[in-house]
Amino acid sequence: MKICFETVTRQAKFLDPTRGFEPRTVSTEIRRDPLTGEGGRILAFPSRPTPRPDLDALVKLSREIGCPFCPDVIDKVTPIFDPDLIPEGRLHVGEATVLPNLGPYDTYSGLTIITREHFVPMSGFSQAQLVDAFVAGQTYLQRVREKDPTAAYCSINWNYMPPAGSTMVHPHMQPFAGSGQSNRERLLLDSSARYLVENKSVFWLDLVEEEQRQGARFIAQEGSIAWLASFAPRSPKDVMAVFLDRSNLLDITGGEFQTFVDGLRRTMRYFDKLNLYSMNLTLFSAPADAEGFRVHARIVSRAPISPVMTSDRNYFPVLHGESLSTGRPEETAAGLRESWSCGA
Repeated sequence: MKICFETVTRQAKFLDPTRGFEPRTVSTEIRRDPLTGEGGRILAFPSRPTPRPDLDALVKLSREIGCPFCPDVIDKVTPIFDPDLIPEGRLHVGEATVLPNLGPYDTYSGLTIITREHFVPMSGFSQAQLVDAFVAGQTYLQRVREKDPTAAYCSINWNYMPPAGSTMVHPHMQPFAGSGQSNRERLLLDSSARYLVENKSVFWLDLVEEEQRQGARFIAQEGSIAWLASFAPRSPKDVMAVFLDRSNLLDITGGEFQTFVDGLRRTMRYFDKLNLYSMNLTLFSAPADAEGFRVHARIVSRAPISPVMTSDRNYFPVLHGESLSTGRPEETAAGLRESWSCGA
C-alpha cells in the first residue's frame, strides 16, 4: 500500500473543576507512522509560551566541574585513537576535533567536539562550525569503513544540552559504527525494504512527493534535501530532512552538507525563537548495498517541564514505546515555512 497517513481520535469525558464541574470532552489524536506503523499521540495539553531559560548558572557550574573538551586541556585529558585506525591520533577539520568516546556505544565510537567555545547557544553556531563537525564525523566513519568493511551500520548523533541527555555543555556530536543495527535502524531499514518490494518505489521519495502535494507538513526543499514536519512526532517539535539522492551518509558531498546545515540552522533558530534550548539529532544511514532507503535526519526538541523541571519523557514513551507530543506537526511546519520564507 502506498503512503497512508492514519489518524484516530479518542475522546475522554470528565467533570471539569475549573469550569464548576461541568461536563467536558477532551480529544487525543493517535497517529501511525506511515512507514513503520508505530503510534504517536498528540495530547490536548494547554499550550503555554515556554519562558526563556537563564542558562548562566548551568554554564557556570559546568565550567567549575571541569570540561575535558576545552582547548586548554583537551590534548592532555582526552584519549587518542589506535594508530591502526587513525595514525594521527585525532582528526581535525576546522574547529572540529574527533576523538574516541570513553564510553563507547559500539566497536567504533567517536566524539566530535564541535567548537573551541565551551557553550554555544541554540542559534549561535556558525555555518562553518556545523559543516566542519559533520564532515569530521563523516571522515571518521570513512576511515572506519576502509579499515573494517563489516562495520556497515553508521550514524551521526547529537545530544545538544543536558535535557537531551548530554553529560557535557560543551557541544559535541557522536559518530559511531558497527556490524549490528540499533532497534531504530533495523526498523527503518526493514520497513523501507518491505515498502520497496510491495510498491516498487522508494518510500522516502514517495513521502516527500505526497507531503509536498498535501502541503500541511511540507516545509521546503533546498537542492536535493527536503524538509518536513514528521507526521507522527516524537516530541512537540519533530523535524525531518530527507537527502533525496543519498542512501549512505558516507557519500554525502561537502556541498550537500552545506545545504543541510543551512536548513539545520534555520530549524535551530526557530527552536530558539520558541525558547527551546535543547534537542536531539540523528543522521540515519543505510549500508552501501541497501536499496529503498534514503539518508535522513530527525531533529527533535527537548525541554524539561516547568516549574519543577519534570522530564519530558514519562512511562508512555519509555516503557510503552509510544511517543507523546503536545505540539501539532502542521503548526511546526507553518512556523518553519515562515522562517524559510523570510530568510531567518
